[in-house]
Amino acid sequence: MRFTINTKHHSANDSYFSKISLTLSVFGELSTQSTTLQMTVTSQK
Repeated sequence: MRFTINTKHHSANDSYFSKISLTLSVFGELSTQSTTLQMTVTSQK
């Protein structure tokens, strides 16, 4: 998992968008893992 956090700017907007992109990164990673898991389970049947 890669997280890019910009610490040079501390405005409210940057903090807000950082949280959004971090959340999207986490959800994207989770959905990728669950898809891989489903494919693995299916291939074992």
